[in-house]
Amino acid sequence: MKRIAFLVLLWSSSLIGQQNFEAFNTKSFSTNYMRPLTGIVDINIQVPTTPSQALIAGVHHYSWFYIYDRSNSYNWFSSYGETEFEEWVSGNTIAADYRFYLKTFERRKKRATYFTLINRVAFVNRRFTRDIIPNPFYDNQPDPSDPNYDPEWDDANFGFGSEPLFLPASYDNLQRRTSPKYRFGFEYGRRTLSNDESRFREIGFALILNPQGEPWAVLIPLLNFRRGF
Repeated sequence: MKRIAFLVLLWSSSLIGQQNFEAFNTKSFSTNYMRPLTGIVDINIQVPTTPSQALIAGVHHYSWFYIYDRSNSYNWFSSYGETEFEEWVSGNTIAADYRFYLKTFERRKKRATYFTLINRVAFVNRRFTRDIIPNPFYDNQPDPSDPNYDPEWDDANFGFGSEPLFLPASYDNLQRRTSPKYRFGFEYGRRTLSNDESRFREIGFALILNPQGEPWAVLIPLLNFRRGF
């Protein structure tokens, strides 16, 4: 990781040259105004460290607004096993990203591109129980040996929506635990200033590596939209 950061620093330094980023690289606050639609809120603070570089510290809260029948909904938010049931509740992420401003646009002086190294720790909250019983409704699942069985309509093939083999004895009074997860990656985007330079908006594409996440969420692509002042 240190070697990658060093190579990025050399690369960005060669692009930056003598450009002036004073209007862009200021102490500022921003939030991603699209993320609340998916149950995520955040606040970011940019603190300049050099004329073209900055530390971006942030706090991100993840919580999904969903209602489902726990006893009949195997989905991405829960997992059933012979020894444990677990469901995802929420997450809080502390970010310490590092940004390099790369280039300003000659025709549009109020726009600059940037490259950000993403460095974050997420604290994931889950409910769980080890009081497991066999699912009495599991025998009602489609039988593959049935001549009328159609695998295209078998919910079990999709990994959710089907009856699990085991269930918790009770969904009430579940235990709670918090697990730290480290995430890193990069974002490339651009910041555009308002006419009076008092506000800005950003659009960026990010790739985040989540090595401790589920197999389907190890590499997370994101399109970020931010506004700030």
